[in-house]
Amino acid sequence: MGKTLLGILARDPVPEEKLFADQVSAHRRAALHLRALEDMGEIQIVDDPSIFVRHEDEKVSFKAVPSIKELVFQAQQQAKAPAAFYGFINADVILSPTFLGDLREAKRKEQDTVILHRTDVDNLSEVSAICRSADPHQMQIGRKVNPGNSADGILFSKEALSEFLSTFPDFAVGEPWWDTAAIYWARHSRFSVRHMAENQALHVKHPQAWSFSSPGARRAHELYIELISLWPED
Repeated sequence: MGKTLLGILARDPVPEEKLFADQVSAHRRAALHLRALEDMGEIQIVDDPSIFVRHEDEKVSFKAVPSIKELVFQAQQQAKAPAAFYGFINADVILSPTFLGDLREAKRKEQDTVILHRTDVDNLSEVSAICRSADPHQMQIGRKVNPGNSADGILFSKEALSEFLSTFPDFAVGEPWWDTAAIYWARHSRFSVRHMAENQALHVKHPQAWSFSSPGARRAHELYIELISLWPED
């Protein structure tokens, strides 16, 4: 009997020519880790740029990238078999070998939404040290980034995914605010949430690739405000 397909991850398809020079190695390492997980037979990766619909927004007409919802939708559409979770991950996030164990635990506990909070590291040598550790959760190398409002990936059960696709705003990939909005959505949804343990989603630090003052970022902020207005904090 074959293994159960635990999760399907759509990977943000970023061309290397759009990266900072010091990002290329991290992106390639991230892809290798994903393929290694896929070879284990429990994760399917979706990263063919041709299948993603280009994001179009009348207020940011020049934007030619997929939306967050498109990535997650394609994770479900491209499934070779039903999975426990469908989601996406930023292209520069390197998953640790213990990622699958945490995802199995989320399935066992019937948690519907899994949020990947990244841990920033200085270089690929630190990534290797964490991945070789017998207990990467206890490693003191990385620094978890704003776990309350920052994420570099998110996965959903089939039921949570359906509601996410119908209620979450159409954020473009590569702009700010989507992750804060997604965490806010998860906190106020009817579904149970799992926040991944320390040192699961590793991220090699690099110069910031976006600006809060850009048209895309300003539009993303408008979408964020629209979302939180639906569930004002107590």
